[in-house]
Amino acid sequence: MTILGSAAWADQRYIIRYELRQGTKSVSNIKTVAAETERTAIEIVKGQAQSERPGYTFVLKGSTAQQASQNAAYRIRYEMRQGSQSASYSKTIRAETERTAIEIARSTAESERPGYTFILKSSNRTD
Repeated sequence: MTILGSAAWADQRYIIRYELRQGTKSVSNIKTVAAETERTAIEIVKGQAQSERPGYTFVLKGSTAQQASQNAAYRIRYEMRQGSQSASYSKTIRAETERTAIEIARSTAESERPGYTFILKSSNRTD
């Protein structure tokens, strides 16, 4: 596990789980980063990962504030559509914010069904 960021300006540490994909190749990793917000932590890790492996697609798998009590569970309902084909999904994702939970669902869904369009149907906190 790698720790990124500067503790001088950060007030929270986040654990970011992700995968890098290129064709049939994939690499999974977990990094810990100190940042002011969860979104900033994800962007720091994404930038570093893409510079380490240019040409790979960054797929966010999860993010957790080190104080797990800050994370909430969100039920994300969405549809993946390509032309006349569609599939509906419902996933529960733990994240600090609803926006991050939606991004995790979108990133994972788009990596599992390349070429399909992610359509958010609903999201709500479950705890």
